[in-house]
Amino acid sequence: SDKPGPELALARAVGDCARRGIAPGGRDVSVYLRRMLDNKKLAGNEIILLAEAVAGAQDSAAAGIILEAHLRQAAARKKPRMDSYSFQPALQNILDAYSRDPWPGLAPLLTPLLAHKDAHVRVAVVSAMPADSLGLAMRDTSVEVRVAVCSRLESATDLRDLTEDPNPRVRAAAVRGLGRVGDPEGGEKVKRRLDDAEPAVRQAAVGACLRLPVEYRGELLFRRALRDRDSDVRATAAAVLGFLEVPETLERGVAALTDENPEVRANALDLLHALTTARHGYDVEKPEQGAGRWREWLRRKKEREGSSSDAFRYYVEDLRRRGIDLVLVVD
Repeated sequence: SDKPGPELALARAVGDCARRGIAPGGRDVSVYLRRMLDNKKLAGNEIILLAEAVAGAQDSAAAGIILEAHLRQAAARKKPRMDSYSFQPALQNILDAYSRDPWPGLAPLLTPLLAHKDAHVRVAVVSAMPADSLGLAMRDTSVEVRVAVCSRLESATDLRDLTEDPNPRVRAAAVRGLGRVGDPEGGEKVKRRLDDAEPAVRQAAVGACLRLPVEYRGELLFRRALRDRDSDVRATAAAVLGFLEVPETLERGVAALTDENPEVRANALDLLHALTTARHGYDVEKPEQGAGRWREWLRRKKEREGSSSDAFRYYVEDLRRRGIDLVLVVD
């Protein structure tokens, strides 16, 4: 039908054509989309189905009509209530499709939405837009938006700036971002965040040590694994030390079992247990006996590693203790 009214059945048909790649009457489906969208009384299920059709056709001009109508209706409201009318799911349809498979011309049309009064919309737009178009959102008043920005940014310079954000959630997200992009110059920022007042930020910084060239990171992680006041940070530091396989970790951990501070002794046991799954009957209140068993275990381990004939067998046993299954398939 060439009638301009966007009736529900027609919207469904056009959306189905777009998803199937069909050109009704030999004309691109965008021709029908734009004609239907020219009707300014867009609402209800029709706009949701039309947005699906726009996403299927990857038509930026048609998407622009929906986005403009969306902004116009949102501006008319005194309070942002995006979940109460049909434009929110319609917009989400377009954003979801664009984030999966970006098409030319839409990014500039999304930029005005970064100033939308509803933070949920701004988060959705940040999650879909190209990473190099998010400069405006870096200083957004919403913590949720700035956290979303950190998960998308590819610019190490911008992420380094956000590690100084006043909100700890943003600082943690920025540090994780530095680890994600592998910023070769981000080491100093990560070292500063290892002493952050918030445990979540310190934990993020510990995790970032896996992929960043942080100077003396073995020493920094060992100190954090034994002396951080938060158990999650200590556990993360132990895990990272295990991944990095810092040679002296076990030896220093065993030595710390007789530390004068009982908390350090307990944390040393947690570290060794995380690395080896063993405890050897160690008691924090009576450290000498258990520490002796650990020292004997370490001595035997060094002897075994010195024997080339048994090296592989003990290596496999160590993998098994750490919870890794080794499967040999011979064809």
